[in-house]
Amino acid sequence: MPPEAGEDATSASWPPPPGVPLLDAVVRAWKESVFTPVRFFPQLGHEQRLAPSLWYYIAVGLIASGITLFWRMVFPAAHLSYHLARMSGALEQARPLQDFLLAPLILIVSLFISAGIVHLTLTMLRGATNGFATTVRVFCFAYGAQLAVVIPFVGGIIAGIWGLVLAVIGLREAHATTTARAALALLLPLFLLMLLGMMVAVLMVMAGIPL
Repeated sequence: MPPEAGEDATSASWPPPPGVPLLDAVVRAWKESVFTPVRFFPQLGHEQRLAPSLWYYIAVGLIASGITLFWRMVFPAAHLSYHLARMSGALEQARPLQDFLLAPLILIVSLFISAGIVHLTLTMLRGATNGFATTVRVFCFAYGAQLAVVIPFVGGIIAGIWGLVLAVIGLREAHATTTARAALALLLPLFLLMLLGMMVAVLMVMAGIPL
């Protein structure tokens, strides 16, 4: 939302500035991080506490998980996970409510694992000019793209692509590095993971183990 009268338009929108209602600050941070990332993410390279970013991330994650639960319960075919489970033959094992209840734990674990791998890669590429906490904060706010799951059928795809774009911009701006280093730090681990998965699948087929 636009800054109030007397508020500096270039001031950090997160953590919530003094005197700004929490909900207003959350909405403003979400809008800026998702739609004007070049303006928003440089502030994450400054020293600040990690806890506010984690609370923001959990809040957005629970909203996204709630939307996903709604689609999976009311209109399963509108969500990408339904089609993936159907193709893999795991549709009967899908438990949407259980996934929602486990969401906070999954969110925190996946955040620190993914941020850790990417930060290590970025460090190896000599692009990490700030500490690990900066990378975690970037991932927290790049996750705002997940609210696109409110759009049936294609929301998950949009969220995934835009989330990657925001993460690249966020790493570049918060660590004051190049776009190439930021993109490589994100995509190289994904490529290696896909390659490992393909190798495991090939080995399983050669050994006669059903996939």
